[in-house]
Amino acid sequence: MKAVDNGQFYEQTKLSDAWFGFNKTDIIKDVLAADVLILLRSADIDVIIQLKINEIVRFIAHAKRQIEQIRRRVVNGETIPHHKKVFSIFEEHTKWIVKGKAGVPQESGLNVCVVKDQFGFIPHYRVMEDESDVLIAVLIIEETKERFENFNSSSFDKGFHSPDNQKVLVEILETVVLPRKG
Repeated sequence: MKAVDNGQFYEQTKLSDAWFGFNKTDIIKDVLAADVLILLRSADIDVIIQLKINEIVRFIAHAKRQIEQIRRRVVNGETIPHHKKVFSIFEEHTKWIVKGKAGVPQESGLNVCVVKDQFGFIPHYRVMEDESDVLIAVLIIEETKERFENFNSSSFDKGFHSPDNQKVLVEILETVVLPRKG
């Protein structure tokens, strides 16, 4: 039999009570308001007002999703799948970045691969949506080489290493520093 943490049970009960005590008519009003805004979008009105209405409708959809996820998590005790979580309603492409850096509890945004020269200038970069360092190592060097023919050496951190990357990069560049993982 599993021991119950009274503190955790108490917090869960408080959250559930708060949810059930929440005025459901407020949610219904919000849903109706959203429907009214959707109707207004089809009306013949100023473009600026139309854009503002579209933005409000988008935020209402975010609010509905958040309310539903909170209900599922708090009341039903479900775990929301990571791919369904939204980390920013303003920048919807934002991802949860886990870096393992000391002193940084969490980061969100998008990974960016940056190519810097010896003077600190940035001749090339790539925003990485659903890409990893290992997968873009050769690609970013090829793209940089297309732009700067004299580009002939590069160093990487160990996240870019793979045996295939090592082989291909040595063929493209004169000097490659690509440490192994581990």
